[in-house]
Amino acid sequence: MEEQQKRQNKSTGKRRRGRRGNRSRKPQRPKLDLVCSVCGKPIKYVYTAIEYGEKREPIHFDCILKKLGEEEELGPNEKICYLGQGTFGIIRYHNGSGGKRFSIRKKIAVEEQNGIAEWRKELGKAVRR
Repeated sequence: MEEQQKRQNKSTGKRRRGRRGNRSRKPQRPKLDLVCSVCGKPIKYVYTAIEYGEKREPIHFDCILKKLGEEEELGPNEKICYLGQGTFGIIRYHNGSGGKRFSIRKKIAVEEQNGIAEWRKELGKAVRR
C-alpha cells in the first residue's frame, strides 16, 4: 500500500503539460465544401486555391496553371510560374544558364488585391474556431 501511494505521489507532481495543454491532437482541416469553377471537382486543400474571374470563385492551383498555359503563347525556354500575391508570370530562361538565370516576360494578375472573396472569409472563420 505504501509503495502504491509513493508511485502516485511521484507521478502527480512530475507531469507537465505545455502551455497549450495536450499537443498530441492533430490540427483540424477547415470543413468548406468548395468546388473548382474550372474542372468541377471538390477542392481538397483550400489553402492552395486561387480566386479567379469576376465572381472570384475558388479554383485549383493546377487548373489555373493549365488555363493560363492555354491562354498564353509560350516561346522556347518559357514557363508559367507563380510569383506571389495572386500573380503569375511568364518566365524566360536565359540560354546557357542551366535554368538559373531568368527574366519575367509578363506578369498576369489573377487575384484582385482589393477586398477578400467571400469563400476566403469563410475559411478564416473556420480556422479561428
